[in-house]
Amino acid sequence: MTEQFINAAQTTIDQSGGITAFDSSVTVKDASLFPIVAQFRILIDDELMLVTGVAGNIFNITRGIEGTTPAEHAHGTPVTHVLTAGGLSQWAIDIIGLTGPQGATGAPGAPGPQGATGVQGPTGPTGPQGLQGYQGTTGPQGPQGATGIQGIQGSPGVTGVTGPTGPLGPTGPSGGPVGPQGSPGVTGATGPQGSPGATGPTGSQGIQGSPGVQGLIGPPGPPGPAGSQGATGVQGPTGPTGPEGPTGPQGIQGIQGTPGVTGIQGAIGPTGYTGPQGATGPTGPEGPTGPSGGPIGPTGPQGVTGPTGPEGSTGPTGPAGPQGTAGLQGPTGAIGPTGGLGTGATGPQGSPGVTGATGPTGPQGSPGVTGPQGVQGSPGVTGATGPTGPAGAPQGSPGVTGAIGPQGVTGATGPAGPQGQPYLQINQDIKTASYVATYGEMILYNPVASFSIILPTPLGYLGQEIGMKNVTDSVNKLRVAATGGAQIDGSAYEELASARTSRIYKSIGTGYIVIL
Repeated sequence: MTEQFINAAQTTIDQSGGITAFDSSVTVKDASLFPIVAQFRILIDDELMLVTGVAGNIFNITRGIEGTTPAEHAHGTPVTHVLTAGGLSQWAIDIIGLTGPQGATGAPGAPGPQGATGVQGPTGPTGPQGLQGYQGTTGPQGPQGATGIQGIQGSPGVTGVTGPTGPLGPTGPSGGPVGPQGSPGVTGATGPQGSPGATGPTGSQGIQGSPGVQGLIGPPGPPGPAGSQGATGVQGPTGPTGPEGPTGPQGIQGIQGTPGVTGIQGAIGPTGYTGPQGATGPTGPEGPTGPSGGPIGPTGPQGVTGPTGPEGSTGPTGPAGPQGTAGLQGPTGAIGPTGGLGTGATGPQGSPGVTGATGPTGPQGSPGVTGPQGVQGSPGVTGATGPTGPAGAPQGSPGVTGAIGPQGVTGATGPAGPQGQPYLQINQDIKTASYVATYGEMILYNPVASFSIILPTPLGYLGQEIGMKNVTDSVNKLRVAATGGAQIDGSAYEELASARTSRIYKSIGTGYIVIL
């Protein structure tokens, strides 16, 4: 029978004197709210019952199902239709059934054409900075290009007094070795270039997000495969270039003397306060923005780029502000001999002396207006490059990793849960003649004629179960008896004569009890 369900079905027992623990039917006051056909499950007090037939207000019932115990129930006791675990299991067997094999996978469809590139959305806020990878090894230095002709250097301005330089801190340990670089992904084919169209107006710049905290330096990940290149958008027309101003001549370079020995470096003095900043000169007016183009038309041939206009002249520079008070100068080393005059090649540079201590920095004066830029002279010949100084101190080795702490004590194991109900294995060989049962099986039978099923001895099998199910609508009798004369619920045998009836027999060591 298919399991039946309905919502909010409840009535009461309408039977003089109620029902005993052995009655196989019950009369209710109103069965109209319940399913009109079996099977379904009801609850009376604490006992679950299976309704196997409905005739008016009379329910044919199987008592004490799903581990409950048959009991007496008085007239007027509520009768409620309920959903139980057994009902759900039966519904699954009735409705869901076994899952069939999975069908073969169909052939993949042809890829569709690539859609047009959508309008670019506004730029979102900048996310937090990711972990910095290890710095890769420096590649070999390429050959030095030819040096252009050096222009004549203008005469140097007056140099302010230099404060003493602080000592150089030690170099920290570098990161671990650089991991191997992954192979580059395959580059997709380049789409055709669209013809240039009108440039749209520039959107307003979004607010810059605050920088995230820099994480630890992680190893560089392998480069991912290059994605396919999308279609190139229409290029807008090139705007006119403003006029370029004339370049001033460069001043004459003075003769460089031999550098003197640097004095001993002194302690770093305190930093002076910063002077007020000078007023910013007025900004020139911004030219009007050209009108935005209409919808993008068909792609035409690219026009010829017009000539570049002359560069505009540089605005006047404001006067320089007053210089702050210089810090105390450390002792100056002895001045080296002055090189001879002339325009020949520059002599080798002398070795640097010890730098004197830097005095405190004076307050910064407000910046003045920058004067006009002089005309740049033609570049002169560059002198020979001096020798490279010795390399700095080698990099320090990384520190030793601390030992791993001891593992914590494992917590105590919790108490074992209660043992579940024994599982009955369905014997799919439907019985039609006498049969000797074994523990743990659910026997399916078809009483085409009356026959017997013999239960094994209950001795030594306390708690073991055997199930039986009539899988037909036949009402022929099935006699169930136990080996060795053991009793079933106090009787020598039990006869089952109902369609679709079920039973579960549990051993109590000396006999059997019926629990379904």
